[in-house]
Parts: sequence; structure tokens; C-alpha cells
Amino acid sequence: MDKNKENSLDFIKKSFELKNSKLYKEAIEMLYKALEAEGGSANVEIISQIADLYAYLKNYDRALEEYEKVLEADKNHTHSLNEMLKIYFSLEKYEKALEVSKRLLETTSDAQYYINHLEILYKLNRLDKMRELYETFDDKLKNNAQILYIMSKTELYPKIEFLNKAVSTDNTYAPAYFELGLEYFNKEKYQEAKEYFKQEKIFQWNSEYPTYDTIKRDIDKNTSFVVVDNNNIIATFALIIGEDKNYKKIYDGKWLTNGLYGTIHRIAIHN
Repeated sequence: MDKNKENSLDFIKKSFELKNSKLYKEAIEMLYKALEAEGGSANVEIISQIADLYAYLKNYDRALEEYEKVLEADKNHTHSLNEMLKIYFSLEKYEKALEVSKRLLETTSDAQYYINHLEILYKLNRLDKMRELYETFDDKLKNNAQILYIMSKTELYPKIEFLNKAVSTDNTYAPAYFELGLEYFNKEKYQEAKEYFKQEKIFQWNSEYPTYDTIKRDIDKNTSFVVVDNNNIIATFALIIGEDKNYKKIYDGKWLTNGLYGTIHRIAIHN
């Protein structure tokens, strides 16, 4: 084996060891040495790994810079494109994420990339584009649980129908179960709501609790509250001020004060 190549592999091996120890800066140094050992060649896999490490350090500008170097040498480098998409999405730079997503879809037809693309379009409120894309899908993609879940959020299609399709397609897909629970809860179909919450192993709300009377009593006592965002209810809870019989006796501890207190019960949050 060429001596320079051998040295490069040693540096790469050391970088992996450092990465596994979460010593990302030191791992980056090893990879730069690996590039030097190869005579400064544009080894896209090493440069891509350097970019990944900068992303771990949350130095996103430098990570994006390194990914761009990779794409100069290999414009269809799927890993780099996907990581760039993740960075732009996390930074809420959805237009940039959309540009990268379009490039990804030119290189692969993997369902996950269509899911990512729909998520970006949803963030940009381009619902017509979502529908336009969805209508081009084959039956397999149209019935993908995650895609059905995303499309259910648009109100372009019957929400409960799409959520039910999602859970029948993938009975392990928790977000669809939870959303169904909320939908039925909002429609005062509490038994159906509890059944779907059970799917997420939320056992505090069981076949006996909470009942319709429990919720109504909260409302009648003015102890039921909702959280509203852009005219949408995104959470509900009961806030009870004063002595709570459930906390009359405290085990393995004590109240910090003897003053008035409030307790929160029956929390439900839109996901």
C-alpha cells in the first residue's frame, strides 16, 4: 500500500476513535491530516466527514462550507445534500432547504426524501404544491403512513380519514395515533380519544378517566384552560388553585412553603 495512503488511513482511524469519544475538534484535526497525507486531494468522503463533525459542533456555517466543497466534486453526493437539508431546516431557512430538497429528489426516489420535501412545503405554507406533488405519487407513496400524516395537516383532504389510513398502514406510527386522539377529543368523542392515546401507552387516561363529566366540571368551575396559537387550540389543562386532596400527604418529601398553591391536571398538547 502507498505510504501516504497508509498514513491517511491511520489518521482516519484516529478521527473515528476521537469522534466516538465526542472529541470532535480533535477528530477534525486528524481528518485534515489525512487530507494532507493524500497530497491535499479532494477526497469527498473525508471532506464530508469533516463537515459532519462541524455540524456536531453546531458550527453550521463551516459545515455548509465543507459540504459545498464536496458538491463541487460530486454534485449528487446524497449524504452531503441530506445533511445540508437538515441544517437549513433546523435553522428555519426553509427556502434554502427546499432548494437542496429539489436537488436530492433529482438523485433518488426514496420515500424519506419526499417526506422531507412535503414537510418543507408545509412549513412554507405551499399547500397547493403539496397537493400537486401528492397527486403524482404511486399508490405505495400515497399510502405511506408519514406522508398520509403530513397531508392530513393541510386540510386539503379529510383529516380523520387520512389519519386512519396512516395507522392502518403502520400501526406503530405514534404521531398519527396521537393526532387521532386529539381529533376525537376535540369532537367530544372521549372514548375514541382514549383508545388512540392508549396506542401511545398514555395510560393515565384510561377507560374510566377522564370522563365527559370530569371535563365539564372543570369548565363549570372555570378551572379548564386552553392555549391558543394563531386561532388554533394547541393545548388544554385544568389548573386548580387551593388544597388538592391528591397532595394532602406527601411521601419522601415536603412542600417548600405552607402557602397557597396550584396543581395542573388533565394536560393534552397538540404535537
